[in-house]
Amino acid sequence: GVLLMTVQFLSRRSLWVDEIAVVHNLAARSMGELLTQPLDYDQVAPALFLLVQKGMYSLLGGGELSMRAYPYAMALLALVLTWALGRRLLDGAWASLPPLLLGLSAQHIWLSSQVKQYSGDVAMTAALLLVALTAPDGVAGARSRRGALVAGVVAPWISQPSLFSLAAAGLALVVAEWERSRRLTGSTLVAIAAWGASGVGALLSAKARVSPGTMQFMREFWVSGFLPFPPTTWNELKWPAYTLRILVAEVTDARWSYAYFFVALVGVLVLWRRSRVVAMAFVVPVAGAMAASAVGQYPLEGRLGFFLAPVAVVLVSVGIAALARAAPAPRWGAAPMALLLTAPPVVTTMQHLPPYTLQHTRPLFERLRAEVRPGDRVYIPYGGW
Repeated sequence: GVLLMTVQFLSRRSLWVDEIAVVHNLAARSMGELLTQPLDYDQVAPALFLLVQKGMYSLLGGGELSMRAYPYAMALLALVLTWALGRRLLDGAWASLPPLLLGLSAQHIWLSSQVKQYSGDVAMTAALLLVALTAPDGVAGARSRRGALVAGVVAPWISQPSLFSLAAAGLALVVAEWERSRRLTGSTLVAIAAWGASGVGALLSAKARVSPGTMQFMREFWVSGFLPFPPTTWNELKWPAYTLRILVAEVTDARWSYAYFFVALVGVLVLWRRSRVVAMAFVVPVAGAMAASAVGQYPLEGRLGFFLAPVAVVLVSVGIAALARAAPAPRWGAAPMALLLTAPPVVTTMQHLPPYTLQHTRPLFERLRAEVRPGDRVYIPYGGW
């Protein structure tokens, strides 16, 4: 996964229109304006993402590598954190399966070098899931508790959809502690209060930096990402299952999406039987995102829904491990079962290796610069970008 993302990052493909819009905002605005005013060109981004990107622009300019360095770093962090999730929930070599699936995902590779916040969404979801997984054992040291507190405070300013995972982490912390001692400690109450205040502050900041026009544009552009409520047709009724199946397909193989969706459901069942608090940590972000989608506040589709990728890869991995171990005797039957279940994503990625491109206009402009003569007119048709 690291190699594939590095190939994508170093390819230096041209910035496409959404990335150009972000860079234009960075170039034209001061730090204060970026953090307090709506962005131009119908762009929306969290405050800390803009802060980091503005710093990179000021230090290194608006080139492809400098502008994509932070998203690339966050995509790498997401792999590390997903591996940590795997180590918490799976034994031995199985722990490598979640980062393997995420690293092979074409969507993750693509988003790893976008001048957008989406790789940060994935990383923060993984970080907060990791915080949630420490709640049931109740043995985290002071350093771990401080790290969890900081992660929960910072995450909403890096990633807007991290609020869903933050709610899961807070709920897991409260439920686990209450089940252990029937009371909540002062440190838990402080963490919940700090997370809540930070989350509300980040949400209010984000809303203040979105103009009514941009909000209307987003709702129209992402209309298919809002859960139809109440559902009135069969297609609307199956919308949640369809949406989650597509998410699973983005981290596995679209041709086998129904099979992997079933495997993910097996993963939910396995986690539920192991620990209801752990299972809740993975279900709550999905339920929260669905609820926000139903009331028209967050479109759960495409790159905006990919923040749930850590949830998907963990559930699929847990399901694969459970099904492989359930293979009939002899004991070596687990190996071919595991190979059968993991081969499709590997084969698909090998057949479609990066770098991936979109609106790669540099060759066109290089040729234009070489051939245009004084007095020539250049016609660009609408949508020609």
